[in-house]
Amino acid sequence: MVKKSILILLIALNMTLSGCTVVKSVWHAKAPGRKTVVLESKPLPSFSKVFSENDEESQSTFQEWKNSILGSFRQIEGSTRDYLSRDEIRVLVKSGLVKLDENPSTSADRALAVLEILGFKDGIGIRELNALFDWIDSHKREARDFYHLFMSETYESNQIHARQIISVVNLFGSFVSLLGDQEVSAKHMGELILPWVPISHARARNALTSGIELGISFFASFCGDRVSQSSWNGKKIGNCLRSLTAEFESTTPAIDFIFGYRSPAEKPATLIRAADEFETRVRAWIEGHRHPLFPVRRVEQFSKDLSIPAPYAFLKLTEWIPKLNADSTLEGFSPRFFIELAGVMRTWINDAATASKTSKCETLENWKSCTFDGQYEPAAQLFNGEYATLIRTPTLGFVSKVALYHALSGFIFNKLDMEKTGEIGSRIKELISLSIRLLDSNAFTQNVIAALLEKPVELVNTEDSLKAHTRIGLSELAALAADLIPNRDQNGRTLLRKLQSQILGREKRMPYSMDRIGLTAFIYLFDLIGSMNMDYLSRYDLPVKTEGTLRYVNRRKIIQAFPGILFDHFPRIYNECVAWGFERTCGVVFNEILPNSLPGRDDLESYEIDVITLSAVLIESMMSRCDRNSDDVLSGNPIDGYDEKNCMITVSTALAKRLMNAGFVDQDHQTEFLMKLTNHFFVAKWAAKAALSRGTVKGIAWFALPAANWLTGAASLGSVMSVAAELMDPDKVRAVEAGTDGPIDSPGDELLYHNRLTDYHLPRPKKAPRYGSPSIYGEKP
Repeated sequence: MVKKSILILLIALNMTLSGCTVVKSVWHAKAPGRKTVVLESKPLPSFSKVFSENDEESQSTFQEWKNSILGSFRQIEGSTRDYLSRDEIRVLVKSGLVKLDENPSTSADRALAVLEILGFKDGIGIRELNALFDWIDSHKREARDFYHLFMSETYESNQIHARQIISVVNLFGSFVSLLGDQEVSAKHMGELILPWVPISHARARNALTSGIELGISFFASFCGDRVSQSSWNGKKIGNCLRSLTAEFESTTPAIDFIFGYRSPAEKPATLIRAADEFETRVRAWIEGHRHPLFPVRRVEQFSKDLSIPAPYAFLKLTEWIPKLNADSTLEGFSPRFFIELAGVMRTWINDAATASKTSKCETLENWKSCTFDGQYEPAAQLFNGEYATLIRTPTLGFVSKVALYHALSGFIFNKLDMEKTGEIGSRIKELISLSIRLLDSNAFTQNVIAALLEKPVELVNTEDSLKAHTRIGLSELAALAADLIPNRDQNGRTLLRKLQSQILGREKRMPYSMDRIGLTAFIYLFDLIGSMNMDYLSRYDLPVKTEGTLRYVNRRKIIQAFPGILFDHFPRIYNECVAWGFERTCGVVFNEILPNSLPGRDDLESYEIDVITLSAVLIESMMSRCDRNSDDVLSGNPIDGYDEKNCMITVSTALAKRLMNAGFVDQDHQTEFLMKLTNHFFVAKWAAKAALSRGTVKGIAWFALPAANWLTGAASLGSVMSVAAELMDPDKVRAVEAGTDGPIDSPGDELLYHNRLTDYHLPRPKKAPRYGSPSIYGEKP
């Protein structure tokens, strides 16, 4: 639709002449005293050739159109020389001399509407036509770039650079500046555009006025007192847009970076200067003029008139704006908020550019995929080669994304005074979830286009669809993972404290240690699970079935696929589970974490696959947190009560509580009792350490004795998974060990028994290539 509409005002100049037509009485009773004329016209070349890259062809096409229209205009004289009034134009159209469609009445309405939109309310003369053609002639090159941008694959792949955006905005501003100084209300503008909207497009016709009101409000809040606050004024809006392009032209490197592009030859210092200037110019643009609040409810009204779901994430997010920006209200957000966002952008770009100063990537075209060989502490704290296998190695793209989220988390952390509590509440989780969903979703835009074209509308980005992403507690797990992911130094404790923790169990952990890097990890996780979900659905034979607004995937298919998911994305977990018996470890654990199907169904909603990502990240994060010397095992220490094994017990206990609170696993009173016992009695903790090493809770009473406990050796990730499986569903574990059929609570459970996963669904070769510990598993493939 965009491709066809960009030229609509230009094509409207095509007052198509009936070829070789003899007009005997054009004016009828209203003849202005001119003689009857004979008009002859040859077929004109396609107007699109004006945008040809061949300058000669472009110029000749333009000249033919100009000569034809101006020549015809001079032959049809009205009551005033070289000028046609509205009534005279209507007569010409109804007589068939000028045709915009097959219906003379509709043609007349369209022609007069275009003329009024162009600023020619009373009529048009040869001088105005010459001015329009002069404008086209002087902007042919820009219009050609605009035309090819939207007609090419560049537009489809969203690889649009800042200078192209500035050129397009400047072109549009220049064009609407021609439209005169007249004030046109939204209602009347809708009346002018209505003849161009097909009768069959009922939703578009119904939403015309509210859509124009939305546009006027947007320009008013963005341009401030440079434009009218309540009506359309082409000249003022055009001048505002041209001023905007002039103001920000020097900041194009920063704008490009925001949209994901960076010139290979661009030095980090250039990017840093552009980012600093970008913030300065945003501040000057907004503080230099009075900017009204943007009324967010206009978006809701436009959606209602267009009969599409309102952008729930956007509307809910705006309720947060007053907490982040004192000038905003619940009814509208202040453009001054953009000043603060520009500050976040400046911090992001400065950090990313500074980190890349030592990089050798400047000559690469695809800078995001270049291996990062510099230093950026937040990225180092978050990167884990064991589960970041969509990244494989730290890249500039990864560093840039972490820098963005770190800048955003710093802004949120300071604004919401999170230092006072040290925790992240449910409201903060909602804010991050809304922000990520909004950034990742273009559902509202797609629905607008679908509605305008009278195509089916997706009921997405609604309150129900957002709740679907959070109702099983994904945010709870993401918040816990955000505490575990960052690599925080836990050493440096005195010998006395180590002994105290051994005897008295004094090492306690808060449910969330939500410092700035933790909040950064939280945002990063919400982004990561969305990317992983799309990867799973496309790569692992997981066909999606749509029912109304919901999308379902067969649960048995998910159970079949998750070994491959672990093999590709979480290789250490996969290898350890194979070593300890895949069905007994990963099979039981992930089967229990994955929700059961609803009664009478054999499928799950597609978002529920995200629990595989989050749980695997949590497991790897626990291992990385507690395996302090990175030797792939968890050792004990008879002196230190918070040794690697104890760390795993404490962290896994917190995980178990969160799994229960989030509804992933059932509230089990026996498990809760054991967790409390372990936390409060050091003898029980010794027994638990022995269980971790042996991979089972059977017969652990004897290992409560210190001497026996110290003989158990180190624990591994596989033994930890084995214990977890026993605690989560001992009946399934016993059936797997006995080689018999066990409980089947939901489709896919049967694959745990008789080695069905191992024999039919484990990838080959059986050992997954490791990326996080090449010294243990050999060089990277």
